Formats: sequence, C-alpha cells, structure tokens
Amino acid sequence: MMHYTNRNQFIMSAYGCMNTNPDSLESIMVGNENGASGCIIALDTTEDGIAVLCTNGGFTTDDSTFHAVNETDFFSLRRMFPKMVAVGQAVELAKSCGRKIGIEIKSPQVCIQAMIALRQSNYLEQSYIGGLDPANAARIVNQHPELHVMAEINAPMEETATLVQFAQQTGLFGIRAEPKFLTPTLCEQALLCVVFLASKSTSDPEEMAKMYRQGVNFIETDRPDIASALLPQLAQIMNAE
Repeated sequence: MMHYTNRNQFIMSAYGCMNTNPDSLESIMVGNENGASGCIIALDTTEDGIAVLCTNGGFTTDDSTFHAVNETDFFSLRRMFPKMVAVGQAVELAKSCGRKIGIEIKSPQVCIQAMIALRQSNYLEQSYIGGLDPANAARIVNQHPELHVMAEINAPMEETATLVQFAQQTGLFGIRAEPKFLTPTLCEQALLCVVFLASKSTSDPEEMAKMYRQGVNFIETDRPDIASALLPQLAQIMNAE
C-alpha cells in the first residue's frame, strides 16, 4: 500500500553524493545522514545475472585493468573487489533507514533482479525504477505491473501532453528527466494526470527550488545537505503565500 501521492515531495540523494564512492553503501548512509528522504542506486548485472551497484559498466583494479561487469561472473568480481555491493544489501540498508529507493537501471535485464530484491524486502511500494526509455519502460511495466517504472527522458519534449498520455495509458509510474527538461507545462500536465515526476541529479539550489515549486516529486541531488536546508524554507514561504 502506497503511503504517499503525487503531491508529496522527497529529496533523493544521488549515487556518489557528498563525494562518496557511487557504488558503495557509504553513499546511501551519507545521503541519509544529510537529510535525504531516499537514495538513488545504479544497477548493472554480472555475466551470471547478479545485480550489483555499478555506475559505469565495470570496475578497475589497481593495475588499471578494467573489468566489465557483464563479462565477468559475480564471484570473480567479488574476489577482485571485495567491497562490491549486491542489490539486496543496498535495499536492506535503505529499508533500515526508512528511506525510499530510486533504481537507475543500466540494462533492462537488471529489472528482474531488482524486482526480486524489492519483493523479498517488501519494499516495492517504496521504490521506483528509472533509466529506461519510454518504449522499454512500457514493456517492463507490462510484464511486471507491480514495479513502479519511470520513462527516462533525455531530450526536450515538444509534445508534453503526448508523453504524459503515453505514461498514463501504459501504466507507467512516472517520468524521470534532467531538471532542464522538467518544464512547468510538463509538470502541470503530469501532476494533473497522477503521473509522478523525478529529476536527475543537480547541486544547483535554484534548480532545486524551481523543481520544488513545480511539484516535482523526487528531487535528486548530490548535495542533500543543501536540499534539506533549502526545501523546508521554501515550504514555509509557499504555505504563507
């Protein structure tokens, strides 16, 4: 059961926030300690199908050798990189902090592993999936309607009403985009149609303030300390108007 609506707003700490390792449990903890309502994790899958925190396709050893995640099995990677984090560990940590989870999928194949981890932790309602273009996002939600899947937008949208209608008709949870693509028109149309909105990461206070005023539900930032100090002040100002 969802305990929030698309009129609620949350600060989501980006992976690597506050100059932490983006593929670490530390990144989740630091975001939590600095006022975030939730965290973003990036998932990729190993050669044998295990989902792990991985932002750039692999890991590099001390001798500068790059090991692609999807070309190496989990146990070989774990031997080389003992601090590598499996999806279940990340979900359990976020759950222990009572925080929401945004999962940036690096390939559609990761969705199954993410869904299993979220279901086992009884955390499907407190999460959303990003990183997929609208067509792939619609395909995934058709196969797994229990997932909260967002369409990823990487370019300005002229026909925002068409995009919102597509999200609504295909059962998508929402739309995720760079702050500059979350225009006032798109935000207004999405919120009226009960389509959630999530931003990609920003550290710019003006961008955060603008998205807050426009009703963006999940405001992602690598500076949750700035966001948590700024947004309550904005709420007080808006409530007084």
